[in-house]
Amino acid sequence: MREEVVPTLVGAEGLVAGHWVVDRDGGRRLSVIVWRDADAVSAAMPAVMAGGAAVCEAAGRGQQAAPTSTARYEVFASLP
Repeated sequence: MREEVVPTLVGAEGLVAGHWVVDRDGGRRLSVIVWRDADAVSAAMPAVMAGGAAVCEAAGRGQQAAPTSTARYEVFASLP
């Protein structure tokens, strides 16, 4: 995750914030990525996916497993 996904998001147009949390005992992780709007997500994701695949390939390992589920939410409150 740190090597494949996070670097591909740095500087992405419309990215507001990204957080990745892990439950090591339960073997689960959660990504929370906040974008300016849906258009920013759509524009950035092809490059993010391609960049992640290139990093995996260069390191000689297979691409990470796809998420088991995804969902979109609207941010209605936040802290600085």
